[in-house]
Amino acid sequence: MLGAAMINGEEYQMKYRLRTTAALAVLAVTALAACDPAITEKGLAAPAPTTASAAPTTAAPTSPAPTTPAGPTFEESCAAYTKAFIDGSKGITDDSNKAIEEGWGLSTQNKNMRKRFDTMAKKVSAEAAKATDPKLKAEMTAAAKKIAAGAKSSKPGSFLSGDFQKLATSVDKTCGNN
Repeated sequence: MLGAAMINGEEYQMKYRLRTTAALAVLAVTALAACDPAITEKGLAAPAPTTASAAPTTAAPTSPAPTTPAGPTFEESCAAYTKAFIDGSKGITDDSNKAIEEGWGLSTQNKNMRKRFDTMAKKVSAEAAKATDPKLKAEMTAAAKKIAAGAKSSKPGSFLSGDFQKLATSVDKTCGNN
């Protein structure tokens, strides 16, 4: 009688793993979102408005005007890098909740998590290609490769609770979100 009432060990382990995964994803989302005020629900915050001078001057400048960098600034790259992690973490959290509610099997959970990591790796890689700061570009490129490897992992939940957490901490440290 007791055996019939008990949850099968594999089912219990799967539910436990889902709850742990969800908690970790929520933690990552919360930590990243709380630390970066430039990120809003709709993406990047609007740039601060500029004020026009009261009267235009006719004097020629004595020095050449500063050139605009060919790509995004360090801050813009960091905001995009952080946003990629937040978006991916939110997606993983949403999938984890659906998995619990809808009783997804482990293979479905892993498939969805791999898709989320693959999308995140592509976003981080695309942002790395635009970055102008060499150190940030190198870190973003390395992170994209690690996330892509996590997307191919046979146990993406282990990647989420291990290396992914380290990458999220690294984003915060590099971008000054801590």
